[in-house]
Amino acid sequence: MARRTVAKDRTVTIDGRLFEAPVALIGKRIDLLYHKAEMARVEARFNGKSYGLISPVDMAVNCRVNRDRNRNTQIDYRQPSTPKGGKIW
Repeated sequence: MARRTVAKDRTVTIDGRLFEAPVALIGKRIDLLYHKAEMARVEARFNGKSYGLISPVDMAVNCRVNRDRNRNTQIDYRQPSTPKGGKIW
């Protein structure tokens, strides 16, 4: 078990791995239940209530999420989801 605070981008880190938590948990200190041998199954709990299994971060989607001061999120689908690197000129 680990205890972490969910960041504004709704992520938590466990043993150097980044996971996405539900939006409702942003800013809250949550309990994470997991076994080190099975890091694909991490359960998020807050105030004794389970919020289900959280998943590893999909960096392509997470970087396109717009957030406002009221913690409302909205994904910008107009941005490309694949990085286009390697072209200097």
